[in-house]
Amino acid sequence: MNRQLKDIWLRADRGDEKRLFFPAEDKEWSMSEFEHEVNKFHQLLAFHKVVQNDVVTIISGNSSAMVVALLGTMTYGATIMPLNPALKPDEVEALLLHSTPKLLLSDTYQPKAGQFQMALTGLNDYQGFEGRQNSSRGHHQGGILIYTSGTTGDPKGVLLSEEQVLYNLSETQLVIRKNQQHVAACFLPLFHLFGVMSDLIMTLVYGGKVVVLPSFEISSVPLIVASIDRYKVNTFSAVPLMFDLLVKLGAKITPGQLQFCISGGGPLREEVRMAFDQKFNTNIVPAYGVTECACFCLCSDPNDIVPKSAGSPVAMEVLVVNENGKELAAGETGEIVIKGPTVIAEGYFRDNRDCYLSINNENWFRTGDLGYYDEKGRFYISGRLKNMIIKGGAKIYLEDVDQFIQRIPGIADVTSMKLRQDLKLEIEKFVSYVVLDKSYDQALTEQEIKLKIKEGLGHQKIPNQIVFLDKIDRSPTGKMKIQELQQSTV
Repeated sequence: MNRQLKDIWLRADRGDEKRLFFPAEDKEWSMSEFEHEVNKFHQLLAFHKVVQNDVVTIISGNSSAMVVALLGTMTYGATIMPLNPALKPDEVEALLLHSTPKLLLSDTYQPKAGQFQMALTGLNDYQGFEGRQNSSRGHHQGGILIYTSGTTGDPKGVLLSEEQVLYNLSETQLVIRKNQQHVAACFLPLFHLFGVMSDLIMTLVYGGKVVVLPSFEISSVPLIVASIDRYKVNTFSAVPLMFDLLVKLGAKITPGQLQFCISGGGPLREEVRMAFDQKFNTNIVPAYGVTECACFCLCSDPNDIVPKSAGSPVAMEVLVVNENGKELAAGETGEIVIKGPTVIAEGYFRDNRDCYLSINNENWFRTGDLGYYDEKGRFYISGRLKNMIIKGGAKIYLEDVDQFIQRIPGIADVTSMKLRQDLKLEIEKFVSYVVLDKSYDQALTEQEIKLKIKEGLGHQKIPNQIVFLDKIDRSPTGKMKIQELQQSTV
């Protein structure tokens, strides 16, 4: 196995003590047992003539095979490309055509005959390589290729090296300070970077234990909660919606058992943070990251949580700029741009779309997120640049509108977005998608919601249209599926 990743976690190896748990499979591994599984996986890669920098695609939910494939491919010196098993066949096909993997691992997806020049094998086929000669690729460095969730219908590939992954983790670790006493539950999907980085790799390389669970859904909550109790889990990472649901569903987690939890994947509303912290006697650690920067960009100190702040920069430099690229001062809202060793340096994978802003002849990655920082260098995320509109000469951030509507009694969920743009319009318009709380006897009307917004925020922040939905579809990391929402707009 590759030294860079393996040697770090072996520093904290504790012999035969079990450190990886898979409750849904009734499986437990020590680090030496896990290394044995990874070595078998290396044999599978060698058998299929995978070489350094080849892409290996795995289509799977959270499982032991997924963990072996992720870390096994990287330590072999190849590039792992995890995909969501819920993707439609034509979506998978498009990503495979773009990435041209050498090997595809899936128990569900079957490519058309002769379409891809690759070996197709099942997730657990590596088990048949027991006892073969070790085929470690030495010090060759592997990587991970993540395709953005594609909420706009246009996913982009982000290729990160193992070195970038480890540097981001080492810098974030200075803030999070995980150790051998930490037991992390991992129920974020492992086909996204947040769970891979925050719960799986960070916990393992710094000596803790990891309980790998199925991805968070309403149906998986009983197993997740039972496993938190059974394995004495004291930390996990989640998106804001998950924290909110654990409170609303009355999850029975012993108060004080959780040392801290990490929030990412979207703005964390202060009322959600406070409700979770109070119910379970713990701290949610707000953080902010993007896949293009190897996950963590900002992170709060678990012992110094500042309300509404996502924390201070880790592993990189962060600026706030206006629409002309000029750096803004503390307290001024603008686009967040990032530069550092973990930021993708050559753009998106096999993609010529520009994602940089040049400042003093240096490329800064444009996140598309709006925010500001205070006098102490702590950052605050305001929303998405594409969700800022100008009405009557004033800038309106749609996330502010959402937060107000969310607090109206009788509202279960809400998200707002710009209407499709008409260049002839001088005033930008937006629509709010609202899910009503069915437990309320009297359903709110569009006129009643607009009146409350007018009274609370002013007439300029009233949506041009309110669309009532039964639910708002989101990606596994809580992001809205924009194309599906647009189809609901009249």
